[in-house]
Amino acid sequence: MPSSEPNGALFIDELLAIACIDPNAIYPPRIPDAFLALQDAINNSPLDYVKHNCLLYYLLKAWNDNRIALFAQAKAIPRQYVILSDGY
Repeated sequence: MPSSEPNGALFIDELLAIACIDPNAIYPPRIPDAFLALQDAINNSPLDYVKHNCLLYYLLKAWNDNRIALFAQAKAIPRQYVILSDGY
């Protein structure tokens, strides 16, 4: 993950803000329960289902979860989102 964007915010901070989630309050999750709380916040955000899953894909990738390819396939994440996330 890049250290920061030009405005000082991390890429994930910007994504969470788009989802109406305060990144300072919930990110980064340091324990599995905190990750579940972040997942719930994403799933309850005003984003559509595809964007929920794309954001979760990005988070799983950052956690180096080895099930990431299975998640992308099961949730039918569009290839362009996978490529974008892989770039960060």
